[in-house]
Amino acid sequence: MDISLGISNAKIVATLANKLFSYSLPLTNKGGRQIEDYEVKTIRHYVQGLDISDPTETILESVLGYRISWSFSYSDFVKGTDIEIFESILAKHKQGYTLTITPRVDNPARKFVIIPDNQTLALGINSGGYKAGNNSWVFRFITKNLEQSLGLGVVIDPDSITSGTIFGAGVLTGQGL
Repeated sequence: MDISLGISNAKIVATLANKLFSYSLPLTNKGGRQIEDYEVKTIRHYVQGLDISDPTETILESVLGYRISWSFSYSDFVKGTDIEIFESILAKHKQGYTLTITPRVDNPARKFVIIPDNQTLALGINSGGYKAGNNSWVFRFITKNLEQSLGLGVVIDPDSITSGTIFGAGVLTGQGL
């Protein structure tokens, strides 16, 4: 099995003129997950023949590109400091910053300009008092522009990893070449 998306957390960078803010997004919990969706954007025309005795129809289609979205679901638990990260990203977007996501920091070649894509946000409270924490947090981003490529490819080949491999600074080390 090959891993094409990577195995690490996402990073968002907000830039405006010479100002730069970087956010390391927390990994989602066991019940939640980071999902990456791909929507194929097309123009499609149906062309029908004029011969009634032998009706034909042909589909003409042009693929314009892809809209990619990321959904970060913290259905079981989300820390207050993690909510503050997403709130800060929303504030930067509102202030006119350009947001760029690296969906997995162990695959730095994949970067996309994004915008937040939540019409509503929900935040629940786990039972157990003030130590219980929050849940039900789902945050979405979409690419601002159509992408011409999904940018997918094998990043990590598990068969090439030697025994005793360790993770360091978000980058897989000990990988065979």
